[in-house]
Amino acid sequence: MGDLAADVQIWLQADSPDHHIEAYLPTDQASADALTILKGLAGESASQTRPGAPSPDGRGPVNQ
Repeated sequence: MGDLAADVQIWLQADSPDHHIEAYLPTDQASADALTILKGLAGESASQTRPGAPSPDGRGPVNQ
């Protein structure tokens, strides 16, 4: 598939330090396309994306 460029954000829960949320945000269009392909291969659907989450292409929130 090639290289993938993404920013990673990790949020830790203060009351549950062993729980965290990770977000991978593509930094270019090719990486956005690759993440979309990976999402499809993983069997995820857009309906499973939480409202307000960044779209795979990084252009804004989805499901709003």
